[in-house]
Amino acid sequence: MEQELEKGNIIVVAGFQGIDEKDDITTLGRGGSDTTAVALQVALKADKCYIFSDVDGIYSADPNMITMAKRLDEISFDEMQEISDSGAKVLHNRCIQMGKKFNCSIIAKSTFTNKGRNKNL
Repeated sequence: MEQELEKGNIIVVAGFQGIDEKDDITTLGRGGSDTTAVALQVALKADKCYIFSDVDGIYSADPNMITMAKRLDEISFDEMQEISDSGAKVLHNRCIQMGKKFNCSIIAKSTFTNKGRNKNL
């Protein structure tokens, strides 16, 4: 990957696959794409990790259910972990744990709009 990036090439990585301790390809399960993205950020020493989904950031509550939910400009890893553990499906808890451990900058954006310009973690 690093060789291709150094050449200026764009690489495409399967988001939910990884390698176990025996170097066998394995599936990471739900949230594996988020976890893979953060793991690549750490391995490649990237400044930021962008996670794209169908929402334009992280909200104080589910905006589809709570009309007064507010989009958060920034949130701590511990707060995001609490939201994730409570059932929010914005970022998977393994992704958050890894992000906290390696002090990653994770930015949640929408695949469908340009609204999600907030730095979340």
